[in-house]
This record gives sequence, C-alpha cells and structure tokens, in this order.
Amino acid sequence: MADTAPQIIPVEPKLLPEQRVEKRFPSWHQLALGGILLISVFMDFFQLGQNGFGSYYPPAVRSMMDNWHNFFFASYDPGGFVTIDKPPVGFWLQVISAKIFGFTPFSVLLP
Repeated sequence: MADTAPQIIPVEPKLLPEQRVEKRFPSWHQLALGGILLISVFMDFFQLGQNGFGSYYPPAVRSMMDNWHNFFFASYDPGGFVTIDKPPVGFWLQVISAKIFGFTPFSVLLP
C-alpha cells in the first residue's frame, strides 16, 4: 500500500481594499523614539571631556599605549610593574580609542 499524505497548498488571503495599508512614512511612535534616541546621544557626548578624566585609570591607559606587555597586563606604570585592579578588556577599548583619536579626555571617555 502506498499511502501519500495530502498536499497542502498555501493560499494567501485576499485583502479587501480598505484592509490594505501601505506605510509610506513611519508612525509617530517611531519618530518619537528616534527623536529621544538622538537627544540622548547628544546629551551623552556633548562636552564629554569638559571635567577631565580623573587621575587613576587614564595613566594606565597611557602606559598601555606604550608597549604590548603593559597592554595585556593592564600595567599602571610605564615599567610594567604595577597593575590595576580591574580586568584589562575595558581598558583595551580605551587604548584603541586613544590610538585612533589621540590621548585626550574625549577619546578616553568615549568607549
């Protein structure tokens, strides 16, 4: 006996003309969310380096820019003897930013 399963052919439902909605412009919810996001990005990055960047972790970023040993071990001093108390991955992002934009308060605080 060769039983075959019945084939089901998908049929797209036909919409009445009043049910068809074409979106030409985003809804006001999407526009409001986009506006809020733009305002928050502006407020986050406006005068980011105005108050400086502190005196403990930025020297570590500066010494990590000098050589690979300091980079991988998050050394605080240029000699690579003292390490900082945080995991180095967050500082790696700051070092990359400082390499791209230069060692400034903005580039260290950006990531």
